[in-house]
Amino acid sequence: MVGPDGSRWIQIMQEHFWSLDKTENKIPPQLILQIWDNDKFSFDDYLGSIQMDLNRMPRPAKTAEKCSLELLDDTGSSSRFVSLFEQKTVKGWWPCEAEQDQKKILAGKLEMTLEIVAEQEHEERPAGLGRDEPNMNPRLEDPK
Repeated sequence: MVGPDGSRWIQIMQEHFWSLDKTENKIPPQLILQIWDNDKFSFDDYLGSIQMDLNRMPRPAKTAEKCSLELLDDTGSSSRFVSLFEQKTVKGWWPCEAEQDQKKILAGKLEMTLEIVAEQEHEERPAGLGRDEPNMNPRLEDPK
């Protein structure tokens, strides 16, 4: 559940199965994405990640060529950041970073579309998990 202004996720749960009262936790809406390789005969290797606050996420680059670690710099002006809750849809390229020799390096680039929809719209336009049915909104093709 999301708060009315989108500033906090509201998690309502029982702390223990014997608890009578439910506990309400308010946590900031964070999205953490990780990149891993897919080895056939050895363990998968961690390549990099990106962590974004959905209220103040870096504005994505329009093209892969313009995508760099500079997008993740927090010291920039507020125009370099966007709230997913205000925009409803954000599309573009985001950099993933990793640490190498105590320095942050560009580990990869993610192209994605993030969209926030109301529960009613979610019920009207169902989407499966990944490529599972119903595979629509948008239709995901099998990789080549």
